[in-house]
Amino acid sequence: MNIGFSKLARMADVVEFGDTSEYDETLVGRMEAVLKTPGRKLIILHIRGSHEPPGNNYPAAMRKFSGDIREDDYYDDSIHYTDYVIGKIFKALENRRASVLYYSDHALIRVKTFGKWVYKHAVGHAKKEAAEIPMWIWWADKSKAQRLGTVEDLYCTEENYNLVRDWLGIKTKDASAPSPLTSGWKSKGDYPVWISNSKATRFGELDRE
Repeated sequence: MNIGFSKLARMADVVEFGDTSEYDETLVGRMEAVLKTPGRKLIILHIRGSHEPPGNNYPAAMRKFSGDIREDDYYDDSIHYTDYVIGKIFKALENRRASVLYYSDHALIRVKTFGKWVYKHAVGHAKKEAAEIPMWIWWADKSKAQRLGTVEDLYCTEENYNLVRDWLGIKTKDASAPSPLTSGWKSKGDYPVWISNSKATRFGELDRE
């Protein structure tokens, strides 16, 4: 377990750590139980998604792909399963004034090791693909804060404090720090990418796979 993450989690009013043998969809049932309690709430689900090894992150019944390279099938199946789990989250929230913010902390790179293709962390040999992560916001139909659009400029999760603040409608004195949800936001351009615990490079300096 990530010690830093567990310390942050324990600051919440309600904390549940799942068993390592459970799959991501079990979190949906726990979320639904919390939704039955009164009051507004911020629910954070930390899912496995396609974290390495992606072939361990979904039940056998969710296997869909069968190609020439088994590791590609593992990764594609994990994406398929994550899509299924997100669909269940949407279903649980569709009749509420609710919203979902989704993003990953990092992606994986596809490399050949000892003659075998694997999906792994990019520590020490990062490529652009390892830093390009999915991120989106979904609003239920009943939400009054619905906004439609796409951010085409380069955006970095280091700005997520401002984004989450505006997403939740929190007013602060720091009005000089806009986000893509407010007017005045501009991309900072070539963001730093940490490829190890102590070394950073610029996104523009990374190669493609």
